[in-house]
Amino acid sequence: MAFALLRGLTWSAGRAVEAASESVVRLLDDPWRAPATPAERRTVALLAREEAMPLRRLVELVARDLYRHELRHGGSTAEIGFTGSALFRADAERVIADAAGSLWMIEPHHS
Repeated sequence: MAFALLRGLTWSAGRAVEAASESVVRLLDDPWRAPATPAERRTVALLAREEAMPLRRLVELVARDLYRHELRHGGSTAEIGFTGSALFRADAERVIADAAGSLWMIEPHHS
């Protein structure tokens, strides 16, 4: 399955996304479940606006949203402000990989 591109890969330093950087993400026409977390709901909303989104771009957007959520809910700019959304890239990758095959599909990009 296409979502296996990220499953089982190590999450450190964004290697999972780099390994699949040319992939695209699409919502499933008939998802297996509803989004269970705010990050999954936001990802579904992002993907609903476009037919497909490059995986790398989706990771950036989800990481940015996770960062903003943390700032709104008690995260200190002094603690996380220097790194910005980059601090949340691994979390964004994990959210996207974990719901692949149930909410959306990660597919190799074909030129």
